[in-house]
Amino acid sequence: MTEFHDAVARGDLAEVERRLAAGESPLAVREDGASLVWTAHLGAERAPSGRAVFDAVLRAARDAASRAPGRAPGLTTAPLARQYVLRSDRGMRALRESLGATQWLDVLLLEGEVKVAARELARLVRSPRREADVAARAVADAARLLFAFRLKGLAWTIVPLVVEPASRWSVPDVTELEAPGDGIGRLARALALGAGARVAHLEYDRLTLHHAHGAMEVRSFEVEEWWAPDELSPSAAGATDLAAARWDEQLRRMDEALGELGVLVPPMRVRTDGYHVQLELAGVAPSDVERVDLVVLSELGERAVDRTLATPSAPSAVGPAPSAQPLASPAPPRVSSEPALASPAPPRVSS
Repeated sequence: MTEFHDAVARGDLAEVERRLAAGESPLAVREDGASLVWTAHLGAERAPSGRAVFDAVLRAARDAASRAPGRAPGLTTAPLARQYVLRSDRGMRALRESLGATQWLDVLLLEGEVKVAARELARLVRSPRREADVAARAVADAARLLFAFRLKGLAWTIVPLVVEPASRWSVPDVTELEAPGDGIGRLARALALGAGARVAHLEYDRLTLHHAHGAMEVRSFEVEEWWAPDELSPSAAGATDLAAARWDEQLRRMDEALGELGVLVPPMRVRTDGYHVQLELAGVAPSDVERVDLVVLSELGERAVDRTLATPSAPSAVGPAPSAQPLASPAPPRVSSEPALASPAPPRVSS
């Protein structure tokens, strides 16, 4: 952790102001992806001066980002050993290998346009902000967020939730979900019902397909213990080769299923330049991407808000049980198709 990050984490307002006055960049990002603004967000409610530190860092970062010569757009791309062929490659090998040794992966696929997926996601999670068409423009970071994108010529919109388990942008549960529950499976089902389209929930070793009418199919790609190719013997000497063959067979089965759906899932991650947030896709060119939208679950500096429906502790003595009511009635999400820094209003900060 840098000394500047240390001061921000401690809530040391005097030290933070001194460093800012001395010209230290408020856009500094640690190797783990944490920006100064994010570090200040974490400490906003902890240290006595945490809120003041957050406000100072956010103002400085916004000002520095507005003066930066080349603001990072919402979409960036990274090379792989070879570019994907959108109509034939499926991507599971590179996607899973990008996760390292972990077995944690959650990606939603909606059969439809990006704007439909983003609009319905924003409704379901009561989003405070939805940004449309961010691929070529800068867009402000958030505490918890979801990207939605679609590749040209393919029918499915892709929404990565957990593609980097250690990343601060991973969303393993969605407590803001309008319907009771916080699991990704519940979100997938609600999205299918709300959008009136098929939604696929892709995990590390299985695919769950939710239909618009409520039906659900689960397909597992686990390779059976007894499985072995004819040319390999499961002897001790061939154990390594057998494990590799089973790995390849699992990936083949997954890519076959994705091929049946007609979707490519490239390696992807989320990153920040200190103020703006970017979706990075590997193995595809920017021209391969039809559209990218952003749905915010919670803003940086926002206090934790329970947006789930309240559950009554007991039914009424007479008549039917009362319907669950929202704990709060937030304003509809702000939808923007303009550069975030051009907006006169910064991300909302509760005081």
